[in-house]
Amino acid sequence: MTPLPDGNPRVPEHINNPPQNALLEFGSLVAMVGLVMAALTLLLVLLAGFLAPHIPFRWEAAAVSDVPVSAPWPQADAALNQLADDLMASMDPPPAIPVQVRLIDMQIPNAFATLGGHVLITRGLLDSVTSENGLAMVLAHEIGHIQHRDPIAVLSRSAVIGLLWAAVTGGENFAMQTLFGQSGGLTALRFNRDMERRADQYALEMLAAHYGHVQGADEFFQAMVAHQSLADQDAGRWQALFQSHPLTRERIKALQQALPAQGEAERRPLPPALHKLTRPEGP
Repeated sequence: MTPLPDGNPRVPEHINNPPQNALLEFGSLVAMVGLVMAALTLLLVLLAGFLAPHIPFRWEAAAVSDVPVSAPWPQADAALNQLADDLMASMDPPPAIPVQVRLIDMQIPNAFATLGGHVLITRGLLDSVTSENGLAMVLAHEIGHIQHRDPIAVLSRSAVIGLLWAAVTGGENFAMQTLFGQSGGLTALRFNRDMERRADQYALEMLAAHYGHVQGADEFFQAMVAHQSLADQDAGRWQALFQSHPLTRERIKALQQALPAQGEAERRPLPPALHKLTRPEGP
Protein backbone atom coordinates (compact mmCIF):
# COMPACT_ATOMS: atom_id res chain seq x y z
CA MET A 1 0.00 0.00 0.00
CA THR A 2 1.45 3.34 -1.07
CA PRO A 3 1.93 5.66 1.96
CA LEU A 4 0.17 9.03 1.85
CA PRO A 5 2.30 12.12 1.34
CA ASP A 6 3.31 14.02 4.46
CA GLY A 7 0.66 16.60 5.52
CA ASN A 8 -2.17 14.83 3.68
CA PRO A 9 -5.33 14.54 5.90
CA ARG A 10 -5.89 11.06 7.27
CA VAL A 11 -9.25 9.30 7.15
CA PRO A 12 -10.61 8.71 10.68
CA GLU A 13 -10.51 5.13 11.90
CA HIS A 14 -13.80 3.11 12.01
CA ILE A 15 -15.66 5.65 9.82
CA ASN A 16 -17.60 2.77 8.17
CA ASN A 17 -16.98 0.21 10.87
CA PRO A 18 -17.81 1.58 14.33
CA PRO A 19 -15.95 -0.12 17.14
CA GLN A 20 -19.20 -1.36 18.91
CA ASN A 21 -19.91 -5.02 19.51
CA ALA A 22 -21.83 -6.42 16.53
CA LEU A 23 -24.20 -8.42 18.75
CA LEU A 24 -24.99 -5.33 20.83
CA GLU A 25 -25.62 -3.34 17.69
CA PHE A 26 -27.98 -6.03 16.38
CA GLY A 27 -29.81 -6.11 19.71
CA SER A 28 -30.27 -2.34 19.64
CA LEU A 29 -31.69 -2.56 16.14
CA VAL A 30 -34.13 -5.31 17.13
CA ALA A 31 -35.22 -3.36 20.21
CA MET A 32 -35.79 -0.23 18.16
CA VAL A 33 -37.87 -2.11 15.58
CA GLY A 34 -39.82 -3.75 18.39
CA LEU A 35 -40.61 -0.41 20.02
CA VAL A 36 -41.74 1.05 16.71
CA MET A 37 -43.96 -1.98 16.03
CA ALA A 38 -45.41 -1.87 19.55
CA ALA A 39 -46.18 1.84 19.24
CA LEU A 40 -47.69 1.34 15.78
CA THR A 41 -49.79 -1.60 17.01
CA LEU A 42 -51.10 0.38 19.98
CA LEU A 43 -51.95 3.34 17.78
CA LEU A 44 -53.79 1.22 15.20
CA VAL A 45 -55.62 -0.83 17.85
CA LEU A 46 -56.84 2.36 19.54
CA LEU A 47 -57.82 3.79 16.16
CA ALA A 48 -59.70 0.59 15.23
CA GLY A 49 -61.57 0.64 18.54
CA PHE A 50 -62.55 4.26 17.95
CA LEU A 51 -63.66 3.82 14.33
CA ALA A 52 -65.35 0.39 14.58
CA PRO A 53 -68.59 1.63 16.19
CA HIS A 54 -69.01 3.98 13.23
CA ILE A 55 -69.01 1.15 10.68
CA PRO A 56 -72.57 0.94 9.25
CA PHE A 57 -74.40 -1.88 10.99
CA ARG A 58 -75.81 -3.10 7.66
CA TRP A 59 -72.26 -3.96 6.55
CA GLU A 60 -71.72 -5.96 9.70
CA ALA A 61 -75.08 -7.73 9.35
CA ALA A 62 -74.40 -8.58 5.70
CA ALA A 63 -71.15 -10.33 6.66
CA VAL A 64 -73.05 -12.84 8.85
CA SER A 65 -76.42 -12.99 7.11
CA ASP A 66 -76.17 -16.77 6.77
CA VAL A 67 -76.13 -17.93 10.39
CA PRO A 68 -74.82 -21.51 10.50
CA VAL A 69 -76.65 -22.47 13.70
CA SER A 70 -79.45 -25.01 13.92
CA ALA A 71 -82.68 -24.14 15.74
CA PRO A 72 -83.75 -27.21 17.75
CA TRP A 73 -86.32 -25.31 19.84
CA PRO A 74 -88.23 -22.77 17.70
CA GLN A 75 -90.78 -22.06 20.46
CA ALA A 76 -87.99 -21.30 22.91
CA ASP A 77 -86.34 -19.04 20.31
CA ALA A 78 -89.64 -17.20 19.90
CA ALA A 79 -89.92 -16.73 23.69
CA LEU A 80 -86.35 -15.42 23.92
CA ASN A 81 -86.87 -12.99 21.05
CA GLN A 82 -90.14 -11.78 22.57
CA LEU A 83 -88.37 -11.13 25.86
CA ALA A 84 -85.58 -9.26 24.02
CA ASP A 85 -88.13 -7.16 22.12
CA ASP A 86 -90.01 -6.34 25.33
CA LEU A 87 -86.81 -5.32 27.10
CA MET A 88 -85.70 -3.07 24.24
CA ALA A 89 -89.16 -1.52 23.88
CA SER A 90 -89.04 -0.43 27.53
CA MET A 91 -86.04 1.82 26.91
CA ASP A 92 -86.57 5.46 25.98
CA PRO A 93 -85.62 5.72 23.18
CA PRO A 94 -85.61 2.02 22.18
CA PRO A 95 -82.23 0.65 21.02
CA ALA A 96 -81.56 1.23 17.34
CA ILE A 97 -79.94 -2.08 16.41
CA PRO A 98 -82.25 -5.11 16.03
CA VAL A 99 -81.30 -8.21 17.99
CA GLN A 100 -81.85 -11.86 17.10
CA VAL A 101 -81.65 -14.44 19.90
CA ARG A 102 -81.05 -18.16 19.43
CA LEU A 103 -81.03 -20.97 21.98
CA ILE A 104 -78.26 -23.43 21.19
CA ASP A 105 -77.86 -27.01 22.38
CA MET A 106 -74.87 -26.69 24.72
CA GLN A 107 -74.76 -27.65 28.39
CA ILE A 108 -72.07 -25.07 29.24
CA PRO A 109 -73.99 -22.23 30.95
CA ASN A 110 -73.15 -19.22 28.82
CA ALA A 111 -74.43 -16.45 26.60
CA PHE A 112 -72.61 -14.26 24.15
CA ALA A 113 -73.17 -11.49 21.66
CA THR A 114 -71.53 -11.57 18.28
CA LEU A 115 -71.61 -9.85 14.90
CA GLY A 116 -74.82 -8.95 13.12
CA GLY A 117 -76.86 -8.37 16.27
CA HIS A 118 -76.90 -12.08 17.16
CA VAL A 119 -77.17 -13.26 20.76
CA LEU A 120 -76.68 -16.93 21.54
CA ILE A 121 -77.99 -18.45 24.77
CA THR A 122 -76.98 -21.97 25.74
CA ARG A 123 -79.52 -24.45 27.04
CA GLY A 124 -77.32 -24.96 30.12
CA LEU A 125 -77.83 -21.33 31.11
CA LEU A 126 -81.54 -21.98 31.65
CA ASP A 127 -80.59 -24.29 34.52
CA SER A 128 -78.66 -21.44 36.18
CA VAL A 129 -81.58 -19.03 36.58
CA THR A 130 -84.85 -19.47 38.44
CA SER A 131 -86.81 -16.52 37.10
CA GLU A 132 -87.39 -14.52 33.96
CA ASN A 133 -85.67 -11.61 35.73
CA GLY A 134 -82.42 -13.57 36.09
CA LEU A 135 -82.53 -14.55 32.42
CA ALA A 136 -83.45 -10.99 31.41
CA MET A 137 -80.31 -9.65 33.12
CA VAL A 138 -78.09 -11.93 31.04
CA LEU A 139 -80.01 -11.15 27.86
CA ALA A 140 -79.98 -7.39 28.52
CA HIS A 141 -76.22 -7.56 29.17
CA GLU A 142 -75.64 -9.14 25.74
CA ILE A 143 -78.00 -6.62 24.13
CA GLY A 144 -75.83 -3.94 25.71
CA HIS A 145 -72.74 -5.34 23.99
CA ILE A 146 -74.53 -5.19 20.64
CA GLN A 147 -75.88 -1.67 21.12
CA HIS A 148 -72.38 -0.48 22.06
CA ARG A 149 -70.95 -2.23 18.95
CA ASP A 150 -68.53 -4.24 21.09
CA PRO A 151 -68.37 -7.29 18.73
CA ILE A 152 -67.20 -5.28 15.71
CA ALA A 153 -64.75 -3.35 17.91
CA VAL A 154 -63.15 -6.56 19.19
CA LEU A 155 -63.03 -8.08 15.70
CA SER A 156 -61.51 -4.91 14.23
CA ARG A 157 -58.75 -4.89 16.83
CA SER A 158 -58.05 -8.56 16.17
CA ALA A 159 -57.89 -7.88 12.43
CA VAL A 160 -55.43 -4.99 12.93
CA ILE A 161 -53.13 -7.16 15.01
CA GLY A 162 -53.43 -9.96 12.47
CA LEU A 163 -52.63 -7.58 9.60
CA LEU A 164 -49.50 -6.30 11.34
CA TRP A 165 -48.43 -9.82 12.19
CA ALA A 166 -48.95 -10.85 8.55
CA ALA A 167 -46.86 -7.87 7.41
CA VAL A 168 -44.02 -8.89 9.71
CA THR A 169 -44.11 -12.62 9.03
CA GLY A 170 -45.16 -12.51 5.39
CA GLY A 171 -48.41 -14.39 6.08
CA GLU A 172 -51.16 -14.00 3.49
CA ASN A 173 -54.62 -12.70 4.30
CA PHE A 174 -54.24 -13.57 7.96
CA ALA A 175 -56.30 -10.62 9.13
CA MET A 176 -59.15 -11.28 6.74
CA GLN A 177 -59.16 -14.96 7.61
CA THR A 178 -59.36 -14.00 11.26
CA LEU A 179 -62.19 -11.54 10.71
CA PHE A 180 -64.42 -13.56 8.44
CA GLY A 181 -63.51 -16.88 9.97
CA GLN A 182 -64.72 -15.74 13.37
CA SER A 183 -67.76 -13.91 12.11
CA GLY A 184 -68.83 -16.82 9.93
CA GLY A 185 -68.67 -19.21 12.83
CA LEU A 186 -70.33 -16.83 15.29
CA THR A 187 -67.43 -17.37 17.61
CA ALA A 188 -67.76 -16.08 21.17
CA LEU A 189 -65.78 -12.88 21.53
CA ARG A 190 -63.78 -11.85 24.55
CA PHE A 191 -64.71 -8.38 25.66
CA ASN A 192 -62.53 -6.33 27.97
CA ARG A 193 -63.50 -5.38 31.51
CA ASP A 194 -64.66 -1.89 30.61
CA MET A 195 -67.01 -3.38 28.03
CA GLU A 196 -68.36 -5.85 30.61
CA ARG A 197 -68.97 -3.15 33.21
CA ARG A 198 -70.67 -0.89 30.66
CA ALA A 199 -72.92 -3.77 29.50
CA ASP A 200 -73.85 -4.55 33.14
CA GLN A 201 -74.86 -0.95 33.76
CA TYR A 202 -76.86 -0.91 30.53
CA ALA A 203 -78.62 -4.13 31.58
CA LEU A 204 -79.54 -2.73 35.00
CA GLU A 205 -81.08 0.33 33.35
CA MET A 206 -83.00 -1.94 30.98
CA LEU A 207 -84.32 -4.15 33.82
CA ALA A 208 -85.36 -1.12 35.85
CA ALA A 209 -87.19 0.30 32.85
CA HIS A 210 -88.96 -2.99 32.06
CA TYR A 211 -89.78 -4.42 35.51
CA GLY A 212 -89.63 -1.27 37.64
CA HIS A 213 -86.91 -2.92 39.77
CA VAL A 214 -83.73 -4.98 39.33
CA GLN A 215 -84.52 -7.90 41.64
CA GLY A 216 -82.99 -11.08 40.26
CA ALA A 217 -80.22 -9.26 38.40
CA ASP A 218 -77.54 -11.19 40.30
CA GLU A 219 -79.22 -14.61 39.97
CA PHE A 220 -77.00 -16.01 37.25
CA PHE A 221 -73.80 -14.62 38.73
CA GLN A 222 -74.63 -16.07 42.15
CA ALA A 223 -75.03 -19.43 40.41
CA MET A 224 -71.58 -18.98 38.90
CA VAL A 225 -70.01 -18.42 42.31
CA ALA A 226 -71.95 -21.33 43.83
CA HIS A 227 -70.46 -23.57 41.18
CA GLN A 228 -66.93 -22.27 41.60
CA SER A 229 -65.84 -25.46 43.32
CA LEU A 230 -67.67 -27.44 40.69
CA ALA A 231 -65.64 -25.60 38.06
CA ASP A 232 -62.48 -27.09 39.54
CA GLN A 233 -63.94 -30.57 39.39
CA ASP A 234 -65.82 -30.25 36.12
CA ALA A 235 -63.66 -27.94 34.02
CA GLY A 236 -65.20 -29.03 30.78
CA ARG A 237 -68.57 -27.60 31.79
CA TRP A 238 -67.61 -24.40 33.56
CA GLN A 239 -64.04 -23.50 32.67
CA ALA A 240 -64.85 -21.60 29.47
CA LEU A 241 -67.46 -19.56 31.28
CA PHE A 242 -65.19 -18.45 34.09
CA GLN A 243 -62.39 -17.65 31.66
CA SER A 244 -64.61 -15.27 29.71
CA HIS A 245 -66.18 -13.66 32.81
CA PRO A 246 -63.29 -12.94 35.21
CA LEU A 247 -65.13 -10.31 37.26
CA THR A 248 -67.86 -12.46 38.74
CA ARG A 249 -67.51 -11.41 42.39
CA GLU A 250 -66.87 -7.80 41.48
CA ARG A 251 -69.94 -7.82 39.27
CA ILE A 252 -72.11 -9.33 42.00
CA LYS A 253 -70.96 -6.64 44.40
CA ALA A 254 -71.82 -3.92 41.88
CA LEU A 255 -75.21 -5.48 41.18
CA GLN A 256 -76.05 -5.88 44.86
CA GLN A 257 -75.27 -2.22 45.45
CA ALA A 258 -78.18 -1.48 43.13
CA LEU A 259 -80.56 -3.91 44.87
CA PRO A 260 -81.23 -2.43 48.35
CA ALA A 261 -82.75 0.77 46.99
CA GLN A 262 -85.15 -1.30 44.94
CA GLY A 263 -86.51 -3.31 47.91
CA GLU A 264 -88.16 -6.69 47.52
CA ALA A 265 -90.22 -7.15 44.40
CA GLU A 266 -91.90 -10.07 42.70
CA ARG A 267 -89.91 -11.96 40.12
CA ARG A 268 -91.61 -13.41 37.07
CA PRO A 269 -91.35 -17.14 36.27
CA LEU A 270 -89.54 -18.29 33.17
CA PRO A 271 -91.78 -18.36 30.08
CA PRO A 272 -93.30 -21.88 29.68
CA ALA A 273 -91.38 -22.63 26.46
CA LEU A 274 -88.12 -22.02 28.33
CA HIS A 275 -89.09 -23.51 31.69
CA LYS A 276 -89.89 -26.90 30.18
CA LEU A 277 -86.29 -27.12 28.92
CA THR A 278 -84.78 -26.74 32.40
CA ARG A 279 -83.60 -29.74 34.36
CA PRO A 280 -85.77 -30.33 37.49
CA GLU A 281 -82.77 -31.03 39.70
CA GLY A 282 -80.81 -27.97 38.50
CA PRO A 283 -77.18 -27.91 37.31
